[in-house]
Amino acid sequence: IRRDGSSLFGENNRWATFGAAAFMWDVTRENFMESTRSWLDDLQFKISYGSTGNSGISPYMALGLVGSGPIYNGQGGTAIANAANPDLTWETVKTFNLGINGKVFGFVTFDLEFYNKVTSDMLMSVPYSFTTGFSSGWGNVAEMYNRGVDFNIGVDIIKNKDWYWNVKVNGNYNKNEITKLLNNADSYVT
Repeated sequence: IRRDGSSLFGENNRWATFGAAAFMWDVTRENFMESTRSWLDDLQFKISYGSTGNSGISPYMALGLVGSGPIYNGQGGTAIANAANPDLTWETVKTFNLGINGKVFGFVTFDLEFYNKVTSDMLMSVPYSFTTGFSSGWGNVAEMYNRGVDFNIGVDIIKNKDWYWNVKVNGNYNKNEITKLLNNADSYVT
């Protein structure tokens, strides 16, 4: 568990708490697996869940800033250059993993893992009405998920004191979907 703070965010939301936990069970060490040890060399189940924060924005994006330059009709002056967002906060990624891996017959290895990653409070530049005097600003305005399955299968073709030759096949299925956008919009163009 960790508590992170960043001055990149608005004064109302600079701090956030993140954490993670994992568990792994080596099934082959259990007494009830003794009858399988002639062909099952290794079998492990693993599960994990954790959250992390993303602070990937430039400094001062949450602050109302004053700038100078050609403001109107080529005349110099000062004006508000960046709209303030005191509620700008951490983008949060929560990840769940569930997997199994092992080795059978002394030469075939396998690894299968399911993952589900949910990103909330996504940090994005969002369009403002031009009546505000700004074209855009930063906000926490979207959510998405990534989920899928990864697998690896390996076979030891040659394994002796002089040579080791292993062939592996891997693959995955992944699905990404944006589940929420600013003002419940169906699409968003940056």
